[in-house]
Amino acid sequence: MNRSFRRLLRRTLAIAFFALLVYFAPYFLLFYAICGALDVMRHRRIDMPLLKRYFFGNGGLTWLLSPFNLLIDLLSKRNHYVYRLTDLPEDYQAEITDAIDRFKDNKDYLIETMNGRLADNRRGMLFLRWYDRKMDQSILEFDRDYKYIKTIAVSVFNKRQNTKLHFGPLRLTLRVLYNLTPVHDDNVFIEVGGQKHFWHDDPLFIFDDTLLHRSLNDSDNIRYCLFMDIVRPSAFPGLLTFLLKALNMLLQKIKGIFYKNWSVIR
Repeated sequence: MNRSFRRLLRRTLAIAFFALLVYFAPYFLLFYAICGALDVMRHRRIDMPLLKRYFFGNGGLTWLLSPFNLLIDLLSKRNHYVYRLTDLPEDYQAEITDAIDRFKDNKDYLIETMNGRLADNRRGMLFLRWYDRKMDQSILEFDRDYKYIKTIAVSVFNKRQNTKLHFGPLRLTLRVLYNLTPVHDDNVFIEVGGQKHFWHDDPLFIFDDTLLHRSLNDSDNIRYCLFMDIVRPSAFPGLLTFLLKALNMLLQKIKGIFYKNWSVIR
């Protein structure tokens, strides 16, 4: 089955599915259309490619979860979309700074370990913790409990590698990235909502990953980033933590979907 036929088949099935929804469940579809519109309007620049990606491309899961995400917005503190460290509460700042310091202290070991296992793979991910579940325990310094940091990993991009523009699915967390080896090259950056962040300007970047984003390493250097998910600051932190724990078992079973283009390094 060639690519053109698969694309045509997907579009045909999508049109048929929406036609059935319009006929049998118009109010349900209207509800989701409103939620999706509210969700996608958070982007600074709204154009047809963004709308096509969100409603008919790889944003489908984010659209499906939009009612839940909009509810989380109501329960959470103001969403800055892109954050400075000082935008977060002091106890959050302390945990993030502690984790970064521990990674910096173990940077040489991590790079040596990942270089030996990455080989010719395009991108790799070494998970130390996944939504509070301990994974690789080779670095004892990370065998500690964090209150707000839920996922800890190292992501590595081989030379001349990038991700496609995509959306994260859930707004229960914020994504924290720290480039361990920033190089002064404008071809190495992360782009969120149409805005580029260059690692040589600041190795730390915190953002809402349900916004359209991509990472690019169009250089001859391997890019290493500390990769963390933190629970969103909220007036109801216990509720958000409970929801994350409730989702943990499901996320464990389907996380391969989110990292299907990554090599999980062990």
